[in-house]
Amino acid sequence: MGVGKPRGIKAGRKLRNKRRINRWADQHYNSMNIPSRWKKPFGQASHAKGIVTEKLAVEAK
Repeated sequence: MGVGKPRGIKAGRKLRNKRRINRWADQHYNSMNIPSRWKKPFGQASHAKGIVTEKLAVEAK
């Protein structure tokens, strides 16, 4: 480990938390994990045509 990082047997939590906080500075990680419902309106559906607001049953004659 480099200079400026905590060392020792009980330093794992501090290293993990520091990495978790600094990970948000990575642009790709940030864009993939930002918690926004408007960012992915179709929920990763590959063939989505739109958002369903109301389901209507069409009756046969």
